[in-house]
Formats: sequence, C-alpha cells, structure tokens
Amino acid sequence: MIKLKKLLKEASESELVDIHNPSKFWKDFGKLLNKDLTKRKLQATVMYKSGEWSRVEVPFFANTWSTSTRIVQPRSHSGGSEDNELISKTKITITSKADSKDQKVIRGEKIEFADGIMDISMIVELNHDSMNFSVKSSDLSWFNPFKKDVFKMDLGASYSAGNSSGELVDYIANEIAVAVKKRGKRIKKAEFKLA
Repeated sequence: MIKLKKLLKEASESELVDIHNPSKFWKDFGKLLNKDLTKRKLQATVMYKSGEWSRVEVPFFANTWSTSTRIVQPRSHSGGSEDNELISKTKITITSKADSKDQKVIRGEKIEFADGIMDISMIVELNHDSMNFSVKSSDLSWFNPFKKDVFKMDLGASYSAGNSSGELVDYIANEIAVAVKKRGKRIKKAEFKLA
C-alpha cells in the first residue's frame, strides 16, 4: 500500500486535483458563504423629489467562478516537508440582489435599482496542503441610483485568512461591512447600512 505522504510528494498536478477536488471544495464553500449571507441584509433608504422616502432590505448573494490550479514545491531548509502542494484560485463575487422581487419593504414602496447596488469581487487562493487562504484582490463596485454611474474602489489584497473556511467567511462579512460603511452615507438623498 502506498502511503498518502509518498503519493503527494511524487504527485503531478492532475493527481493532486483528483485528491483534493478543488472545484467541489469551492462549490461547497459558496454554499457555506451563502448560508452566512442569509443573516445579512443591505438596508436602503432613498428620498424622492416629492419628499417621500422608501426603505427596503435587500439580500446578498455569493458565487464562485472559474477555479484554476497550480502546483508548488516548497523549499524547506529546516527539515520540513518538501511535498508537492496544490494551490487553487477562484473568483468570489458578492452581490446585493436589487430585483424588486427580492426587496423587503420596510416603509414606502419598492425601490428601482436597475443596475444593482453593490458588488464585491475578490480573487482568493487556497493551499490545499496547509489549508491557508490568501485574498489576492478585493474590489468594490457601487451603483449610484440617481447619477446612474458606478463608483469603484480597491478594498485591499494583502490578507491571509487563516486556515479555516469559517475565517474566510468572517473576512468576507467584514469586507461587506467595510464597503457599506465607506459608501453607505456618501450618496445624496440615499443611505445604505447593514440591517
């Protein structure tokens, strides 16, 4: 019987993909993230020219896209492992669902957000051997419902999200909170916050 350690040391990228199944991992992570996002809503309050205002709650939804892989062989000088390691990379998008059917009206009427409200797009890498996540980029797009333009901002990319899916989910929840805090009160006659 071949020991897993020996197999990993000699494994090619395709063999490591078969062992770790990164596409399934990221699909399952997307389900975990969406389960967490069901607890969070973006509350939008918009004042109309008539002086009337509406307030709605809009849910968040996440997707994972286009998983790619590469193989690395760490060079250890301290007697540690030199086994081949599989790195997978995926794009995670978090969107505030702006369709009127997804809005929960708190006051007034449903609000028309033709181009959505907020999108966060991040590139995340995972070392399947150590289970360490690294966020390589994180970008915010925020639609202005009055000017019909999109504000874009780099949220930063130097974060290492520890070694559990839960820590990465917490990091993403924090990114959402930061994005809403930075842009939520900067649009005239509108205010956005987390509900």
